[in-house]
Amino acid sequence: NKKMIIPELGHLDGIEVDPNSSNRMYVSDWVKGALYKIDGGRVSKEVGGIPGAADIGIIAGEILVPSMSENKVLTVPFY
Repeated sequence: NKKMIIPELGHLDGIEVDPNSSNRMYVSDWVKGALYKIDGGRVSKEVGGIPGAADIGIIAGEILVPSMSENKVLTVPFY
């Protein structure tokens, strides 16, 4: 069985589960150029303005977000 977690999001590229909470995850949307937090089914936009936001990773308390369009990797702290 497949289950749609958050139907309003689309064009997702990266997904990471928060190592501090199994109910919280982060996803990137490469079309909207944004990083979203999904916490217990609630969605909040953490950061926008990241052209071509691609696969993400979590390391040392930060989310790494590649910007494919700008050939950069941005860091975003998470809590």
